[in-house]
Amino acid sequence: MPTTRAQARGGQLLQMCSAREAREREECLEVNVLEQPAGAHASSVRRTIDVTRAVKKYKRPEAGAPPRPPSELRPLSVLRATVEYLLRLWHGRADVSPLSRYLFLSDRLRAVQQDLTVQQLHCPALLARIVRFHLLMELEFCALPLAAEAGYSSVHNRTLLCNALISALERPAECPARLHAELLGYFVLLHANLPNAPLLFHSELARASPSVAASPR
Repeated sequence: MPTTRAQARGGQLLQMCSAREAREREECLEVNVLEQPAGAHASSVRRTIDVTRAVKKYKRPEAGAPPRPPSELRPLSVLRATVEYLLRLWHGRADVSPLSRYLFLSDRLRAVQQDLTVQQLHCPALLARIVRFHLLMELEFCALPLAAEAGYSSVHNRTLLCNALISALERPAECPARLHAELLGYFVLLHANLPNAPLLFHSELARASPSVAASPR
Protein backbone atom coordinates (compact mmCIF):
# COMPACT_ATOMS: atom_id res chain seq x y z
CA MET A 1 0.00 0.00 0.00
CA PRO A 2 1.44 3.46 -0.86
CA THR A 3 2.92 5.35 2.07
CA THR A 4 0.77 8.34 1.09
CA ARG A 5 -2.22 6.39 2.37
CA ALA A 6 -0.84 4.61 5.40
CA GLN A 7 2.32 3.75 7.28
CA ALA A 8 3.39 0.50 8.88
CA ARG A 9 4.71 0.34 12.43
CA GLY A 10 5.71 -2.91 14.08
CA GLY A 11 3.87 -4.91 11.44
CA GLN A 12 0.61 -3.06 12.17
CA LEU A 13 -1.04 -1.04 9.44
CA LEU A 14 -1.74 2.53 10.51
CA GLN A 15 -4.31 4.08 8.21
CA MET A 16 -5.53 7.63 7.71
CA CYS A 17 -8.85 6.63 9.29
CA SER A 18 -9.57 3.99 11.91
CA ALA A 19 -11.57 0.93 10.90
CA ARG A 20 -14.16 1.82 13.56
CA GLU A 21 -14.79 5.29 12.14
CA ALA A 22 -14.85 4.00 8.56
CA ARG A 23 -17.45 1.40 9.51
CA GLU A 24 -19.58 3.89 11.44
CA ARG A 25 -19.54 6.47 8.67
CA GLU A 26 -20.49 3.86 6.09
CA GLU A 27 -23.45 2.82 8.24
CA CYS A 28 -24.49 6.47 8.82
CA LEU A 29 -24.20 7.36 5.11
CA GLU A 30 -21.34 9.79 5.76
CA VAL A 31 -18.95 8.56 3.08
CA ASN A 32 -17.48 11.31 0.93
CA VAL A 33 -17.27 10.78 -2.81
CA LEU A 34 -13.48 11.04 -2.50
CA GLU A 35 -13.49 8.05 -0.16
CA GLN A 36 -15.33 5.70 -2.49
CA PRO A 37 -13.61 2.84 -4.33
CA ALA A 38 -12.36 3.66 -7.83
CA GLY A 39 -15.15 3.46 -10.38
CA ALA A 40 -17.97 3.75 -7.82
CA HIS A 41 -21.01 5.87 -8.70
CA ALA A 42 -20.74 9.24 -6.97
CA SER A 43 -24.52 9.72 -7.02
CA SER A 44 -25.18 6.55 -5.02
CA VAL A 45 -27.01 7.23 -1.75
CA ARG A 46 -25.41 4.32 0.13
CA ARG A 47 -21.73 4.65 -0.66
CA THR A 48 -19.15 1.99 0.09
CA ILE A 49 -16.00 3.28 1.80
CA ASP A 50 -12.54 2.35 0.57
CA VAL A 51 -10.38 2.09 3.71
CA THR A 52 -7.28 3.08 1.73
CA ARG A 53 -9.01 6.35 0.72
CA ALA A 54 -10.88 7.05 3.96
CA VAL A 55 -9.52 9.95 5.99
CA LYS A 56 -10.40 10.77 9.59
CA LYS A 57 -13.06 13.48 9.91
CA TYR A 58 -12.80 16.46 12.22
CA LYS A 59 -14.92 15.97 15.32
CA ARG A 60 -15.60 18.78 17.74
CA PRO A 61 -14.51 17.80 21.28
CA GLU A 62 -17.44 17.05 23.57
CA ALA A 63 -17.44 18.56 27.07
CA GLY A 64 -16.64 15.94 29.69
CA ALA A 65 -15.90 13.25 27.13
CA PRO A 66 -13.06 10.85 28.01
CA PRO A 67 -9.76 11.19 26.13
CA ARG A 68 -9.65 9.31 22.88
CA PRO A 69 -7.72 6.02 22.99
CA PRO A 70 -4.23 6.00 21.43
CA SER A 71 -5.56 3.79 18.62
CA GLU A 72 -7.70 6.74 17.47
CA LEU A 73 -4.72 9.12 17.26
CA ARG A 74 -2.45 9.05 14.22
CA PRO A 75 1.29 9.32 14.86
CA LEU A 76 3.30 12.04 13.15
CA SER A 77 4.46 9.76 10.33
CA VAL A 78 0.84 8.99 9.41
CA LEU A 79 -0.19 12.63 9.73
CA ARG A 80 2.58 13.60 7.29
CA ALA A 81 1.44 10.89 4.87
CA THR A 82 -2.18 11.99 5.27
CA VAL A 83 -1.41 15.63 4.42
CA GLU A 84 0.63 14.52 1.40
CA TYR A 85 -2.27 12.36 0.21
CA LEU A 86 -4.87 15.09 0.74
CA LEU A 87 -2.92 17.78 -1.09
CA ARG A 88 -2.42 15.47 -4.06
CA LEU A 89 -6.20 15.08 -4.27
CA TRP A 90 -6.64 18.76 -5.08
CA HIS A 91 -5.01 18.36 -8.49
CA GLY A 92 -5.49 14.61 -8.87
CA ARG A 93 -9.31 14.53 -8.63
CA ALA A 94 -10.38 17.18 -11.11
CA ASP A 95 -13.44 15.02 -11.78
CA VAL A 96 -14.84 16.29 -8.47
CA SER A 97 -15.96 19.92 -8.21
CA PRO A 98 -13.52 22.42 -6.61
CA LEU A 99 -15.96 23.17 -3.79
CA SER A 100 -16.47 19.48 -2.95
CA ARG A 101 -12.73 18.92 -2.93
CA TYR A 102 -12.18 21.99 -0.78
CA LEU A 103 -14.80 21.04 1.81
CA PHE A 104 -13.32 17.53 2.09
CA LEU A 105 -9.71 18.67 2.32
CA SER A 106 -10.33 21.53 4.76
CA ASP A 107 -12.23 19.23 7.15
CA ARG A 108 -9.61 16.47 7.00
CA LEU A 109 -6.71 18.91 7.42
CA ARG A 110 -8.48 20.33 10.44
CA ALA A 111 -8.58 16.82 11.89
CA VAL A 112 -4.82 16.55 11.29
CA GLN A 113 -4.29 19.71 13.34
CA GLN A 114 -6.53 18.30 16.05
CA ASP A 115 -4.43 15.12 16.28
CA LEU A 116 -1.27 17.24 16.49
CA THR A 117 -2.74 19.32 19.31
CA VAL A 118 -4.08 16.39 21.35
CA GLN A 119 -0.69 14.66 21.19
CA GLN A 120 1.19 17.93 21.81
CA LEU A 121 3.13 17.44 18.59
CA HIS A 122 4.68 20.51 16.99
CA CYS A 123 5.65 20.25 13.34
CA PRO A 124 6.00 23.68 11.68
CA ALA A 125 6.76 22.20 8.25
CA LEU A 126 3.53 20.18 8.29
CA LEU A 127 1.47 23.11 9.54
CA ALA A 128 3.03 25.31 6.86
CA ARG A 129 1.65 23.01 4.18
CA ILE A 130 -1.82 23.46 5.66
CA VAL A 131 -1.31 27.23 5.78
CA ARG A 132 -0.31 27.31 2.10
CA PHE A 133 -3.35 25.23 1.16
CA HIS A 134 -5.74 27.73 2.74
CA LEU A 135 -3.86 30.64 1.18
CA LEU A 136 -4.27 28.97 -2.21
CA MET A 137 -7.98 28.53 -1.55
CA GLU A 138 -8.32 32.26 -0.87
CA LEU A 139 -7.08 32.86 -4.41
CA GLU A 140 -8.94 29.91 -5.94
CA PHE A 141 -12.38 30.91 -4.74
CA CYS A 142 -12.10 34.68 -5.04
CA ALA A 143 -11.74 34.06 -8.78
CA LEU A 144 -14.81 31.82 -8.96
CA PRO A 145 -18.14 33.60 -9.51
CA LEU A 146 -20.82 32.94 -6.90
CA ALA A 147 -18.43 30.88 -4.72
CA ALA A 148 -20.13 32.10 -1.54
CA GLU A 149 -23.56 31.21 -2.84
CA ALA A 150 -22.29 27.72 -3.66
CA GLY A 151 -21.18 27.13 -0.07
CA TYR A 152 -17.65 28.52 0.23
CA SER A 153 -17.02 30.70 3.29
CA SER A 154 -14.01 33.00 3.10
CA VAL A 155 -14.45 33.78 6.82
CA HIS A 156 -14.26 30.08 7.75
CA ASN A 157 -11.29 29.52 5.46
CA ARG A 158 -9.48 32.51 6.99
CA THR A 159 -10.16 31.12 10.47
CA LEU A 160 -8.66 27.74 9.56
CA LEU A 161 -5.73 29.51 7.93
CA CYS A 162 -5.01 31.65 10.97
CA ASN A 163 -5.33 28.70 13.37
CA ALA A 164 -2.73 26.72 11.42
CA LEU A 165 -0.48 29.77 11.11
CA ILE A 166 -0.57 30.62 14.82
CA SER A 167 0.17 26.99 15.71
CA ALA A 168 3.13 26.96 13.32
CA LEU A 169 4.54 30.15 14.89
CA GLU A 170 3.92 28.94 18.45
CA ARG A 171 7.48 27.76 19.11
CA PRO A 172 9.88 29.98 17.13
CA ALA A 173 12.99 28.16 18.34
CA GLU A 174 11.76 24.92 16.73
CA CYS A 175 11.01 26.48 13.35
CA PRO A 176 13.79 26.72 10.70
CA ALA A 177 14.70 30.35 10.01
CA ARG A 178 13.71 30.30 6.36
CA LEU A 179 10.31 28.78 7.12
CA HIS A 180 9.76 31.07 10.10
CA ALA A 181 10.42 34.11 7.93
CA GLU A 182 7.92 32.89 5.32
CA LEU A 183 5.22 32.27 7.95
CA LEU A 184 5.88 35.59 9.63
CA GLY A 185 5.39 37.28 6.26
CA TYR A 186 1.98 35.64 5.93
CA PHE A 187 1.12 36.73 9.47
CA VAL A 188 1.92 40.36 8.66
CA LEU A 189 -0.11 40.35 5.45
CA LEU A 190 -3.12 38.71 7.08
CA HIS A 191 -3.20 41.31 9.86
CA ALA A 192 -2.17 44.34 7.81
CA ASN A 193 -5.64 45.92 7.85
CA LEU A 194 -6.06 45.77 11.63
CA PRO A 195 -5.63 48.93 13.75
CA ASN A 196 -3.07 47.19 15.97
CA ALA A 197 -1.12 45.64 13.07
CA PRO A 198 2.23 47.32 13.94
CA LEU A 199 1.99 46.10 17.54
CA LEU A 200 1.20 42.55 16.43
CA PHE A 201 4.04 42.57 13.95
CA HIS A 202 6.64 43.84 16.41
CA SER A 203 5.41 41.39 19.04
CA GLU A 204 5.95 38.44 16.68
CA LEU A 205 9.23 39.84 15.39
CA ALA A 206 10.55 40.16 18.95
CA ARG A 207 10.15 36.38 19.35
CA ALA A 208 12.09 35.65 16.18
CA SER A 209 15.80 34.92 15.90
CA PRO A 210 18.13 37.62 14.48
CA SER A 211 18.45 35.67 11.21
CA VAL A 212 14.66 35.71 10.79
CA ALA A 213 14.36 39.39 11.67
CA ALA A 214 16.96 40.25 9.02
CA SER A 215 15.46 37.99 6.34
CA PRO A 216 14.00 39.66 3.22
CA ARG A 217 11.23 37.04 3.32
